[in-house]
Amino acid sequence: MSTTPEVPIPNPPISAEEKAAADLLSQQDLEAIDACILSHCAARFYKVARIMGRTQDELAGRFPRLSYVFYTQRLKRLVDTGHLDAAGEVFKMRFSEVRLVRQKT
Repeated sequence: MSTTPEVPIPNPPISAEEKAAADLLSQQDLEAIDACILSHCAARFYKVARIMGRTQDELAGRFPRLSYVFYTQRLKRLVDTGHLDAAGEVFKMRFSEVRLVRQKT
């Protein structure tokens, strides 16, 4: 067992091919992607890596040219727009977590 601490590795930048595919997405496609991401979130924190893996698995047939790199950008947008709470830097997926925003009562 290694005693060396694990170093967080951020996502790579989006490739030109993936960006080209993302640029062709409609608003309806983006809403479907966001809904898929949110469907894998809960009121408790889950690792971003878990959510991205499940999202990519679910959407692979519909959006074969997109990867976790693009989906993480969408997740970050959901954090920025107040749909998700984040702990850690979401682009370091194994070292960050998100949860659904708690409704204020």
